[in-house]
Amino acid sequence: IDRMKQAGFFGCNLGDQAICFHCGLICQQWIPNNDDPCEIHRAISPNCPYVRLRLINYQPPPPPVINTGLSPTVNVTHSPSHIVFFI
Repeated sequence: IDRMKQAGFFGCNLGDQAICFHCGLICQQWIPNNDDPCEIHRAISPNCPYVRLRLINYQPPPPPVINTGLSPTVNVTHSPSHIVFFI
């Protein structure tokens, strides 16, 4: 919940939907412990006043280390598959 608030979202009381109180962006289908609400908000709504004011210098936390035996050049990425719409 704190990460959602930091990203400018609040709950809609409808599943896992979250809405930005500035730009009206609504996101859902969050993947717990994987999605970064700040990164998603910046990527989908870069002109949102909240993003421009509060998240412009946001640095995502480093990914957790799962196996220290892996080569440091291995990069794993995923693309968000959220259903997104604006009101």
